[in-house]
Amino acid sequence: MELRHLIYFKKVAELQHITKAADELLIAQPALSKVIRQLEEELNAPLFDRKGKNIILNANGKILLKYTNQILECLNTAKAEIIKQSGKDGQSIVISYNSASVVIPILATEFHRLHPDIALQFADNNVAPEFITFYFDSYFQKPDKNNCLHLMTEQCMLAYSVHHRFAKLRTIEADDLRKETFLMSKNCYSIKDMTTYACERGGFQPSSIMECVSNETVFSFIENMFGIAFIPTATWHYKAHPDIIMHDIEGLDLRRDLYVSWPDMHELSDNERTFLEFCTEFFNNFSKNH
Repeated sequence: MELRHLIYFKKVAELQHITKAADELLIAQPALSKVIRQLEEELNAPLFDRKGKNIILNANGKILLKYTNQILECLNTAKAEIIKQSGKDGQSIVISYNSASVVIPILATEFHRLHPDIALQFADNNVAPEFITFYFDSYFQKPDKNNCLHLMTEQCMLAYSVHHRFAKLRTIEADDLRKETFLMSKNCYSIKDMTTYACERGGFQPSSIMECVSNETVFSFIENMFGIAFIPTATWHYKAHPDIIMHDIEGLDLRRDLYVSWPDMHELSDNERTFLEFCTEFFNNFSKNH
């Protein structure tokens, strides 16, 4: 039983849909189905009940999912401890982020150039919060957090293909968005909140929302006429996609705020304060140039 197979099983168990799970895992649907069959053969027990095209996690599957979650949680905790230990004198700054994924590596590179003695490490979103030093995320509304620093505000606009029907419109209102498929990057809750708000202003619920694995995947779907999306105009580098049109929504001023936060009751070290000061200056300059 391979760890990779357990990760695949977990995704199928959470979605209870082979095709959707395969899309999110970026593997072929037949290959994923084969992995599930192999697990069932190895355990000599079915993990899902099949009803037509639908699959439902059964009692056996629930047991495996419980222990799979425990295994992955232990591995993530071990990874976090190793990340924290691997820094110089155990004092590395551990960073995690949900937003500005294109910009954060630039920030880290520049910070390392100016402060080569301060170690930076990166952790994914599955690492336990207590092991994270700083967490970058964006919000459509001010976060309910004490230990956070506002870095920048950026406008968000509606993005669609040059071949979309919207391309012929001079103005676009919230009501025009009915029956559209909305795209968003996975875990980007500020865009999800923004989409919900815009639809509410139009007097309807989003008919279809599809989460993508990355910003580039969102752009690709838009370019291929698969949907539309609200796109941040600064941190997503949309200008690299000339076949995408950006347009505001009549009567709506859509903006999101980027914050960096740190754990409650955590006293910042000198290195951590240096990093925060650098972040403030970096994003101040970034905002002016974008």
